[in-house]
Amino acid sequence: MAYFYTRYLRIILFNLLRRSLFKVGSAKILLVPALIMLSCIAVNAQVAATKVYWIQQSSTAVSDQLVRANLDGSSPEVLASDAGNFAQPFRIAVDKLNGFVYVADATSTGSAGIVRFDLNGGSRTVVALPLSTGTQYSGVTTYGNKLYFIVQSSTAANDQLVRANLDGSNPEVLASGATNFFQPMAIATNGTYIFVADGTGTGSKGIVRFNMDGSAATSIVTPITVAGSQYIGVAVSGGKLYYLTQGTSASNDQVVRANLDGSSPVILASGATNFLQPQAFAVDETTGYIYVADGTGTGSKGVVRLNIDGSNPVTVGAAYTAAGTQYTGVAMNNATSVPLTATISSSTNVSCNGGSNGSAAVTASGGTTPYTYSWSPAGGTAATTTGRAAGTYTVTVTDAASATATATVAITQPSAFSISTAQSNVSCFGGSNGAAAVSVSGGTAPYTYSWAPSGGTFATATGRPAGTYTVTITDNNGCTATRTFNITQPSAPLAGSTVITNVSTAGGSDGSVDLTPSGGTPPYTYNWGGGITTQDRTGLAAGNYTVVITDNNGCQATLTAAVTQPVAVSGTTVVTNVACFGGSTGVIDLTPSGGTGPYIYDWGNGITTEDRTGLAAGTYTVVIADNLGATGTVTATVTQPTAPVSGTTVVSNVGCFGGNTGAINLTPSGGTGPYTYTWLPSGPTTEDRTGLVAGTYTVMITDANSCTGTVTVA
Repeated sequence: MAYFYTRYLRIILFNLLRRSLFKVGSAKILLVPALIMLSCIAVNAQVAATKVYWIQQSSTAVSDQLVRANLDGSSPEVLASDAGNFAQPFRIAVDKLNGFVYVADATSTGSAGIVRFDLNGGSRTVVALPLSTGTQYSGVTTYGNKLYFIVQSSTAANDQLVRANLDGSNPEVLASGATNFFQPMAIATNGTYIFVADGTGTGSKGIVRFNMDGSAATSIVTPITVAGSQYIGVAVSGGKLYYLTQGTSASNDQVVRANLDGSSPVILASGATNFLQPQAFAVDETTGYIYVADGTGTGSKGVVRLNIDGSNPVTVGAAYTAAGTQYTGVAMNNATSVPLTATISSSTNVSCNGGSNGSAAVTASGGTTPYTYSWSPAGGTAATTTGRAAGTYTVTVTDAASATATATVAITQPSAFSISTAQSNVSCFGGSNGAAAVSVSGGTAPYTYSWAPSGGTFATATGRPAGTYTVTITDNNGCTATRTFNITQPSAPLAGSTVITNVSTAGGSDGSVDLTPSGGTPPYTYNWGGGITTQDRTGLAAGNYTVVITDNNGCQATLTAAVTQPVAVSGTTVVTNVACFGGSTGVIDLTPSGGTGPYIYDWGNGITTEDRTGLAAGTYTVVIADNLGATGTVTATVTQPTAPVSGTTVVSNVGCFGGNTGAINLTPSGGTGPYTYTWLPSGPTTEDRTGLVAGTYTVMITDANSCTGTVTVA
């Protein structure tokens, strides 16, 4: 319950802050609700000149406005306004293909849900109903003939990615719940993927990519979990992913471009020189611009237009610096007009010669809806014409702007059935590669086929064993015809057997395979691979050998023979090295392996023991022979310290006669450290000596292996 109320409060505050936050430096200040906000901007794709659409959001619904202007912000036109159209407009999308503007109205008393207008602000239609308190539409976009939108709830479990028809009908929840997103803020699609910008907080997924059916949710950009920072916008253009981050200070705000999998991110623009508190953005590589809707406060840039590489920031929408006014959203579409096209999407030919039950349908796209249709020389004024005799028909499609496009279809009638047959018998006894086929013309295609007692539903029945088969052919009008086939087979199957002689010793090549073919139809051919076509094989190393036997009818049988060999004779050693330089305390502990025991050993010089002791430093080699005479060689190296234990000294003599200021600085060497010291005839066990009178001093140095060396200093 604590999580629910925390997230619910965050969404309520987020909605309030969209009305009542502005930035001064890095501080966010809550204002009284008496503000006007420009919440979304979108480039129109179907008016004569390229235009920008934006939403002006106010603390009072009567001041909310849908505005259209030139790309530089000049000549703004108010297309729709006040509470009769929306209560708290938040996101906007312009449908270049079908001529619509969609406005996502956030949760508020009087909210309209998702509202659709035509490109001139008329024909207002609610396509998605308002949501309850704590839930809002946080993103909207279109692709083709589908509408996509995000539902953001006070609990992540109720967040939803939804697809519907352009009029909002037949909504489908493609993805939902905390496994997909935590606080979805924006949506974009390129027709291959859907991208959702997830906000911030524990559980955020960052930028999430879905397939178009909502499957395969993948977090492609690392989530932001720092309080006050979030992903606020996402866009796709020119095969690239763009996303917008809003930080706790202007220096952390960023426009980023990356590959569609989120890799190779590049920061295109950031910091207070470009924007103060970015709320949303739009990207269009066709026009070469990025638009960022900046928030409010001292330093706000309003609506900022950047080059596609993030350079040359230009304010095209006046900045709001007064308390209570800010831009909070932006959206953009490609500015290229979509031409009107007409395509014959389906046609049905006359079922019987001389009849009049043909039909055809046209699909229109582009231009400006709605469309009207006119068929000639006859056919009516609907998108589909029926009851047509054979002939050529032309349909003219006219859009709302009086643009026209035509398409032509030829409706035919059938001729009489004509059936030819072909047959292939089973090539190998007991096989199932027989085939029978019919080739049909006349009647009305397409045809269907039914083979009995088996054989499938295609014109050709393949993989058939020997037997009698009948095919029934049915054309598209229900006409039928039958043909019967008798498929035969040879009297005996093809086979083969092998006698294998394995390799006698490891690594040898005296193996052989004696092959005897049988069945099928002689003569036979053989293919062992590598160009080898003999019947039998000799001189073989260990391995698997496969032969394909082919008889005179092309029947094939595949046999594999495994030629084996003994395991190679070898061994492992455990070496004990010489402890003291020049000594003979080395040991080699040998363990034989492979071959067939028992083993014999030859170290040279008549030494035949398995192990060796009392060894000086050096390399020792043993030849191991197994019970079958196979041999293997093992070499071991016995090492010793690099030098005997010794030492060097630096002597400081007594300064004054009879004094005791002498010193010896001893540096041990050789042997194996660490060392211990014994000064003779008596004295300390330190490495160095000080406070010495004149005289001769001797030290015995003992290393870690108890090897000793003596150094004398006079």
